[in-house]
Amino acid sequence: MQTHLAVRGRRGCALLAATVASCTALASARASDVCSRSSNSTKVLIGTGVGGAAVAVAGAATFWLTGPSRQLAGVASAATLLGASVALTSGLAALYDVAVPDRAKGEAPSSDPILTSEIGYRHVYDPQFAYRSFMYQAIDARWRSWRVSPSGWFALDDRNTRLRIEAGKRWRLHDWRPPFDEGASAVELVVAATRHAFDGDGFRLSTGELAVQGTLNLGDLARSLRGSFAELGVGSALQTTTYVPNAPPDTTSLLLLRTGFGVYLGSAADPRGDIEVFYDHRHDDFAGALLSSGRVSGVLGHFGVRARWFPSQLAPLGFAAEAQAGSAYVAGLSLLYRFIGSES
Repeated sequence: MQTHLAVRGRRGCALLAATVASCTALASARASDVCSRSSNSTKVLIGTGVGGAAVAVAGAATFWLTGPSRQLAGVASAATLLGASVALTSGLAALYDVAVPDRAKGEAPSSDPILTSEIGYRHVYDPQFAYRSFMYQAIDARWRSWRVSPSGWFALDDRNTRLRIEAGKRWRLHDWRPPFDEGASAVELVVAATRHAFDGDGFRLSTGELAVQGTLNLGDLARSLRGSFAELGVGSALQTTTYVPNAPPDTTSLLLLRTGFGVYLGSAADPRGDIEVFYDHRHDDFAGALLSSGRVSGVLGHFGVRARWFPSQLAPLGFAAEAQAGSAYVAGLSLLYRFIGSES
């Protein structure tokens, strides 16, 4: 069994590395086609992407050659995922730089809502479970550099509930002071706890995690990249599975990684929201891990897109939408309420 999982993991890392190399090559070719209007930032991004792809390939090669080595498997997997994240994000940023005209680029918002409340509907199609419809609720409360974000998924057609709470503290990247605006480049230390009850299926998941998440306003690097941002988060989690009736629990550790590239909607005078495409490596949420017919099935996480939109800069009501694809498909719409106020 361990040999089978090791082979599957090696092939998964190799597939990811090959995909990253191909995407980076395509981004480089696209940038070369428009070289006449490319900027120095584009060339830097392409170089960064190639470097990230090289790290991903090196990590995948290490994983492939060392097999189930406990000493190197974790490092090789982390190098592959981090390299792939840098390569894909750099490639998307380079395409944004050369493909989107300046007049169409947005600006990061200058205010950070003190409170954002979200309520909506989520549809989950997972052939392994009976549930399909969920009510989703979340609150994001902020004060200066602190954040608390509880959320909940409540099945409407099954006995399934997922409760989660996150707490974080942020610092600006350029001076390590607390950020006071949503669009600032910042790093955040996050602790979280999740309780996912599959009561209709006889088991529950309890997870505690610690992660570091970074948001980079790419406009800080080059004016031609204004209106775009990149995110990267890495961490680790400890998860316990309990069963009903009382069977011995299982405990395992999880590698957490999330990377994304997004753009802001609207203008500097009237920011409207944002849209982001992302990859999330975690396997324990509703979208789960990507499945295929080969041995690499279940190695990678899932991909998704999310968007937020408000009618104007100060509008309290807005909308959110998301879609994710892994072993299951998730789609949803939400109503947002925000209170901007002033921090003191």
